Amino acid sequence: MRPGLLLLGEIVGPWGRKGEAKLFPYADLRPILAGRDGLFLEREGKVQFRALEGFRFHKSLVILKFKECSDISEVETLRGLKVGIPRATAPSLSPDTYYHYDIIGLEVISGQEPRGRVTEIWTTPANDIYVVEEGGKSWLLPATKEVIQQVDLERGTLQVNPPKGLIDLEEV
Repeated sequence: MRPGLLLLGEIVGPWGRKGEAKLFPYADLRPILAGRDGLFLEREGKVQFRALEGFRFHKSLVILKFKECSDISEVETLRGLKVGIPRATAPSLSPDTYYHYDIIGLEVISGQEPRGRVTEIWTTPANDIYVVEEGGKSWLLPATKEVIQQVDLERGTLQVNPPKGLIDLEEV
């Protein structure tokens, strides 16, 4: 997504036949979408603003209704588009809290050793789980205060202190 925009999720297809779109969110969007009159959509570096008529939540998805989008065929053209907002308009986060978009792509460092990059985040009731890709394999890292030692967005690193055996045992 273009610098200055905060990535919220991806449109995964139409919802029903009346011009609504299913958004797979990358975080809890309840506080972010409240009061929004539109969203930025991006495909292959091209960004467009689309006015938002309304939205609602359904299970793990967000159902979006864009103005001037009245049927399923129009929504099909939106499939695969990334959805974002200007970062400056995003709600402030408490200290040591980050948007998923900021964490994905960080290099994971354990001690002094690089251990891969965060490629995905799974949200669970207890805590988030970071999926780390390392040398063609993936392993899971719990995002807890005991494990995550430091997040350095400027350097693009995530300093971790995983429990002994976690990295070797958690390959997926």
